Amino acid sequence: DIEVSQQILTTVVVRNIPRNFQVPDLLGELKLVGFLNFVTFVNLPEDRKKAQNRGYAFINLRTPDAAFCFRKALNGHEWHESSDTAMADWAIVQGHDANAALAQETPSKRQIRPKKKYREQCLIPVKGA
Repeated sequence: DIEVSQQILTTVVVRNIPRNFQVPDLLGELKLVGFLNFVTFVNLPEDRKKAQNRGYAFINLRTPDAAFCFRKALNGHEWHESSDTAMADWAIVQGHDANAALAQETPSKRQIRPKKKYREQCLIPVKGA
């Protein structure tokens, strides 16, 4: 894809996150795989009706190289204390600032899935990012 290859890719969408995971659980997994210090942003959307996460997260990393390695490392990762296996791919919205801005929008202003009600569990700015 020409458009994707011309972008600076730093944001990864991670799928198949155990639905009971909360932000500290996800951060623990990022530490376990050795990427926590490269993370500048985490958005783990929550399903309010079910009081659990939606099974995916948007994670931005400091550099394209770190993001590339993270994406590769997370694909097939078996979550701690779960039978779920992670899938990772490039997010449509790229970059710390763009993801932070999108996460701050109200659901009614969002272009993506405007009819679904959800909010972010946590936005994590990392020191020095």
